[in-house]
Amino acid sequence: MKLKKKKSLSESVTDVLKEEIRLCVSLAFKETGDPVYLVALSGGPDSVALAHAAKSLEKETGFLIRAVHLNHLLRGKESERDERFVRKFCKAHSIPLIVEKRDVRDLSRKSRLNLEKAGREARLGVFKKAAQAFSANGVLTAHTRDDQLETVLMHLFRGSGLQGTGGMKKVSIHKDLLLIRPFLCVSKKMILDYLKENRLKYVEDSSNRNTSFTRNRIRLRVVPFLEKELGNVTGKVLDFADICRDFNDFFLQQEKRFFGRFVTFQAGRLHISLKIFQKYPFYVNSYVIRRALEKHYELPLLPDKKTLEKKLRSALRAHPGKILEISAHFAFLRERNDICVIRKSDLSETGSIRVSLEKGKKAHVKFFLWTIDLKPVPHARASRKKKTFFQKLFLRDVLSGNAFTWSACLKLPQKRCPLTVRSFRSGDRIIYAGRRARHTKKVKNLFIDAKIPLFLKKRIPVIEYGRSIICIPGLYVHPDYKAVHKDKDVWCLEAEAK
Repeated sequence: MKLKKKKSLSESVTDVLKEEIRLCVSLAFKETGDPVYLVALSGGPDSVALAHAAKSLEKETGFLIRAVHLNHLLRGKESERDERFVRKFCKAHSIPLIVEKRDVRDLSRKSRLNLEKAGREARLGVFKKAAQAFSANGVLTAHTRDDQLETVLMHLFRGSGLQGTGGMKKVSIHKDLLLIRPFLCVSKKMILDYLKENRLKYVEDSSNRNTSFTRNRIRLRVVPFLEKELGNVTGKVLDFADICRDFNDFFLQQEKRFFGRFVTFQAGRLHISLKIFQKYPFYVNSYVIRRALEKHYELPLLPDKKTLEKKLRSALRAHPGKILEISAHFAFLRERNDICVIRKSDLSETGSIRVSLEKGKKAHVKFFLWTIDLKPVPHARASRKKKTFFQKLFLRDVLSGNAFTWSACLKLPQKRCPLTVRSFRSGDRIIYAGRRARHTKKVKNLFIDAKIPLFLKKRIPVIEYGRSIICIPGLYVHPDYKAVHKDKDVWCLEAEAK
């Protein structure tokens, strides 16, 4: 009886690495159907092992491997050495290569990001450009089990939520770019064993020993200390990350239950219904709101998790109309039935447009989300009278993305002065004709009665003639300027909001 030859350690390591690549690339292929894959090749041990193993699978899998290298221009001669090594490696293994250079230090200064974040943004930009050049949607990166541990610990120490403490996924999408990380279950030791078995050379990055970077301090100081004191920290932390990632995936699957029901995006703003706080725990609410903010706004402009939750609690206790700043760019606006996320620039944004009316000629005005047309007509048209007209139609149509239309006929004096279309101002008043006498009313109270959202108040046109407010589309027409059916040579005002 013949005994099976036992595989050497190096042979089994080679099999493991190839199998991880095969599985991840196959999974990515199911999502994109694209046979071309790009390897992010720095010249370090991890990326060299990835490029070599992936290239050796080309004939077996039918996938095509390409490479991209970014020279960060951070380490002088060492950066140039890395670039020369990568070019030589790709030529020896017949791997098509794109090399790009970016001044990451200058990018960091201009974007006000630290070097680590600026470098990451530069890499992703170069990966996307190279992927387009090679017609490849998938980018293979050589993040290992050790990198995953460092990432999870960094997020844990920063107080991140489930998404951060879940670490990196084997396959994820970032800004329409498919990122594939086949080595997330592979240790650094296995990588070095593979390189030794296949007699592959690589270059060392001296900046990996620079403890001014958080990730390096965790790798060189924190992890060795934890391993010494607690033992097998890597396995325990990564098991915890798996649990966090599973819970995060569950919440992502439940997003549709929340979005559209409790969290809506209307008229360019995020609205959070107060009903969500009555039905679900606060942690679930803050998580859903954070996800909604990430979905609709640029992430670097958003507040951190702790600040967001603190401001959210304050908004819940606040009176309607209260504005709470949550970052340099955003604020919570407490409405009657919800909390609205607004850009701070919108709070001070107002408009004022003068319109000259000439006999027989039309006038056209664009005012925020409104389009206003004024045209002379021979006879006044009948107008619609309905108290709930504005609330039912304007709020339903505009906030859901449809067009709201409204029209009225105005009679203006022979000697006409220009009309002014402007935003609401504090102290604005309108005149009503009562049965016995006239009375005035604050425009502010008119908006309250019509249940106009606070963020829309300064975007509803107030039309002024001389010193009198003669019209607010959908809400009001001055009794002295309102044309009736018998009136001739009047102006028809048509307003549309969208």
